[in-house]
Amino acid sequence: MDPRLCVITPKLGIYLPVMTYHHDEREFSGIWQHPDVPALIFADSDFRGPFTYHNGPVGGVGTPIQLVFWGSWWTGGEGAHRRAMVEARTRALLDSHYFDELGQYYITQKPVWRGSTIVTSPGAPGAVSPRDATKAVLDLIDDLIDDDVFPDPDDGPRIGFIVLMPPGFATTEADGAHQHDYDWDFPFDKDNYWAGWCRYFDAAVEDPETMMQTVAHEIVEMITDPELDGWHTDVAGDDTGGEIADTALSGGMVWQTAWVNGVNVQGYWSNKHNACIIPIDRDYGARLSGSITEQSRSLAGSGLFRPEPADSAACSTKLPECCIDDRGYGWSVYSVTEKATVHLSTERYFSPVATWFVNGQRLIDAGTLRLTVDMDQFSGRDVVSATSVPVDLQYSTTNTSLQITAISPGGNFDLTVSCAVRDDSITGNVATDVIASPQVTVGIVGAVLEVEQAYVDQLSACFTAMLRRYTELHAPSGKPRRGDPINYDPGLDLAVLPAYARVRQYEQAREAVKLIRAANQLLDAESARGFIDNLLAGIPAVAAAMKRRSMTVTAQAV
Repeated sequence: MDPRLCVITPKLGIYLPVMTYHHDEREFSGIWQHPDVPALIFADSDFRGPFTYHNGPVGGVGTPIQLVFWGSWWTGGEGAHRRAMVEARTRALLDSHYFDELGQYYITQKPVWRGSTIVTSPGAPGAVSPRDATKAVLDLIDDLIDDDVFPDPDDGPRIGFIVLMPPGFATTEADGAHQHDYDWDFPFDKDNYWAGWCRYFDAAVEDPETMMQTVAHEIVEMITDPELDGWHTDVAGDDTGGEIADTALSGGMVWQTAWVNGVNVQGYWSNKHNACIIPIDRDYGARLSGSITEQSRSLAGSGLFRPEPADSAACSTKLPECCIDDRGYGWSVYSVTEKATVHLSTERYFSPVATWFVNGQRLIDAGTLRLTVDMDQFSGRDVVSATSVPVDLQYSTTNTSLQITAISPGGNFDLTVSCAVRDDSITGNVATDVIASPQVTVGIVGAVLEVEQAYVDQLSACFTAMLRRYTELHAPSGKPRRGDPINYDPGLDLAVLPAYARVRQYEQAREAVKLIRAANQLLDAESARGFIDNLLAGIPAVAAAMKRRSMTVTAQAV
């Protein structure tokens, strides 16, 4: 059972389009909310001048990316596990939206996966300068081409090599770099090849996942400025200036990073946005769901009543089940304390952090929130609707959950719970962030009317008998026929029942719609009207909705 309730806002007559699914009497959920943010845009950068094209080659048409794991460490144990992680992350990176904005740099097709290989001899260098590390990597690739491990650079698309260094390799001032060199075959065949490297990240002191920041950084720069005459800035005293991923710093110190398709990446400069960006996944999403538990209840009032004549209106139609015993029946109203727990579920958010709101008011940590709400209360057995009733809610929050307790508020009301979800794993100063804003409506039952079971059982038997007789005599569609009495339509609209109706009262309201048809067919007009009015008055959430609608119509007329 999954009825949908479109609920009324705390302001009279205004409807809030918050879809809430009530799975049972206690469990509920909202719908997924997906922010439309194709890219993170950062507010600052280490920008050193315009990025211009210098007429050299770029990796414009699907550059094949070849991983080379240097050293025997990568062949077993921890090394094999790390290698599998790097391979999987690189594949995911190449299959992501990360490269989507490189079209402005003449990259018409993003790079593609070519494969990976392990080189155990010669061994990788130890502690060297970044310049010497780059020279060693270029020499390694040159030898592998000469040994026919890899094809000549002019045999097919140009390969982008990324060499992963093992433990024992160390360098200062750089996590990685890229360069180009040439392979020369006698007498006139001179072909450039492109290669970059990434240092070893020690899991004892740093997160191995962050090495993919360097891998992504070097791939972006390798394909946009492979031979240092592609896209870069012009800085005095430096022939190559800066490349597009070098600017992705906030405050000159913090790398701008995010997770894309499960890969931790760095940003790069976009001439189009005039800012550093990270194109991100399109399926970020967030949803709220939760449950309500009753904490306590106490008797607030009680009494006796006798059945209304309308209760037995169908008795005269030869339905003995509808002849309600004319005697006193007991009723009781209880004051109830309920606690609602709301959970945040997310997709793609690596480290979700929610800022919580109730009826638009922001919550901080834990405390007491005073609100004014539209509340449905009981005066005896009758529903009384009031506006702007103050209630105090105790609450506590975490990054992914909210608890609200309404201690004996004296009536029933709905709350709109929402949150703004951001990803705390994003680093750098973001100007355009990926924020989801899911909502859900929480119905609080602070007052419960209970009627003697004998009376309830008799009404239930009557309703069953009426529906059975109706289906025997008339088409289930309830279409009027020639000679039928004029139908009395009270205007019951299931779509505007309050969320506190939950499943039980919602199902009662659905049954009431069928009984309205039956009463209009089986009873005379006056008896049908009395029966229907009494029927709806006996479902508190329905009675409140009808009263609220009447108040709205009156207010609009005035």
